[in-house]
Amino acid sequence: GNLYKASNDGASLSIYDNVYYHWEKKTGSGGRQDLQELINQINSVDQDQYQNFAQSSLAYGNMINILALNLLTRNHSTYYHNYYMYHDVNNSDLWYMFPWDLDKTFLYYSENQIYHHSSKFWAPDNPYLERAILDENILKDIQNRIQELHYTKLNDDYLAPIIDSLHDILESSVSGDHADNIESISEWESNILKSYSKYDIRFRKLENQFQNLAHSFTVQRMKRRFDPGESIRFTWNSTRAPNGEPISYSLYFGKEMNLENGSAVIIQNLTDTSYYISDGLEEGKYFWKIVAHQGAYNIEGYDNYNEFFVSQETSNIVINEINYNSSLEFDPGDWLELFNNSDFTVDLSGWIFQDNNNLHEYTISSGTSLAPHEYLVLCSDTNKFRALFPNIPDTHGDLGFNLKGSGELIRLYNSNGLLIDSLVFDNKAPWPLLANGSGATLELKNPDLNNALADSWVSSESYGSPGEINPSFDSIQNPDHYLFVLSQNYPNPFQMSTTISYILTKPALTKVEVYNASGRLVATQIETVRQIGLNQYRLIATNLPAGIYHYSLLVDGVRQKTKSMIKLKGN
Repeated sequence: GNLYKASNDGASLSIYDNVYYHWEKKTGSGGRQDLQELINQINSVDQDQYQNFAQSSLAYGNMINILALNLLTRNHSTYYHNYYMYHDVNNSDLWYMFPWDLDKTFLYYSENQIYHHSSKFWAPDNPYLERAILDENILKDIQNRIQELHYTKLNDDYLAPIIDSLHDILESSVSGDHADNIESISEWESNILKSYSKYDIRFRKLENQFQNLAHSFTVQRMKRRFDPGESIRFTWNSTRAPNGEPISYSLYFGKEMNLENGSAVIIQNLTDTSYYISDGLEEGKYFWKIVAHQGAYNIEGYDNYNEFFVSQETSNIVINEINYNSSLEFDPGDWLELFNNSDFTVDLSGWIFQDNNNLHEYTISSGTSLAPHEYLVLCSDTNKFRALFPNIPDTHGDLGFNLKGSGELIRLYNSNGLLIDSLVFDNKAPWPLLANGSGATLELKNPDLNNALADSWVSSESYGSPGEINPSFDSIQNPDHYLFVLSQNYPNPFQMSTTISYILTKPALTKVEVYNASGRLVATQIETVRQIGLNQYRLIATNLPAGIYHYSLLVDGVRQKTKSMIKLKGN
């Protein structure tokens, strides 16, 4: 099967995950589409359908077991780095979570660690835990497994002789090791004494939290960009305390990722589940979160990592040509061409180009602007490029990194960090093959097309046309047709579930609605702002009768297109 390692901090299965940077593929063939699909599904499936999703797409017993074990052992570093995701593609088609790197498993975090905590401010919350505990039935299964594990294995009486035996084995090594962080053998002995009672304490703390602590709640994501001066509404779902204690909320927002460092605006003592800023905010990138307060407890809403932009950015800068694998006879180094597909000059000062590695970034120099319908070339090696293309005036570099010959994710951000354009190109079909080492480049047929789609590209006839209109330019009569592409669901017909896919060429507020043959709404995707590229909605249909159904894609509140599908009888 396909085994993926969460190899960098921030690998949280969130909408912010970069499957090429945060994750390492250990086994299996093909690309990383199945991991991206899992991330799309686990973040977009409606909460009232989440248990069905978990039972049909995740190895449910494995999920309950590892969540219960992590809670009992306080292994909270799992959810933003230290774990594997395994897709059993050849048998069950289910996903499993496996642990790795357990240096923070036992006793590292406080026994008061709240059960719905999965990350710190610098990484998004992990839906594998967070969405599970939002479901009352799944949470009850986790609680039952915690009790079973505690009363059979993870308790002080069972673990005490194991701790004793390990003490005898390790004592001489610890006393002889002067390169670690243990100051003395007595310090080590003192910590061991504390461990004899920690497991029962942790279990009692969890039981108290389940009985008295306010439940987890969700923060509702909003659109990604606001105009300067535009009003902004923050909304979230309510929570309640099982013991009846009153709940209040605080809204944090600011330009620093760490909203607890004193720089954030904090609106306190809120009892409603929304807050409205009528006069807007100044330009920039913002982070925000909601915290519920119950006595001495602070409960952060899922997700605790949310971002939005206040920007007057209306430009349409397009990645228009890519040279990622030159021929031996003609090697100008890797380069790509940007095109200003708008009717006004765009200031590119401080804009950032990245490949799939978040640490690889090139910042366009201050004072750089791009006139309407003009071109700019970014080069990995400006000397090599100018030697072969001496008449291209607007070239910038050196990038400091090369593009992968096997294809990869490339991205362009403006100076505020707002994603302007991105795509994943490949050196295999359906992407044009001649661009892979023959001397040809990838040329976009028309800058109005969706450059995330392989069909929008062709191989150049020579060594490319940097700084000029692509010779393969193909005019299109209706560019608006390419704002979205709604695909036929797969599988179709279906029984237990089916996936509805659609592609966006720009970020947009979207959702999918499913209707039965009588026109009654039977399922809907959460409406939220989704990003450029492939988006998916997995319909869990176990409770739907057999028959004909229709599904519609709504973009920015407008119904765009409807397709039909068939559910068969059977389980």
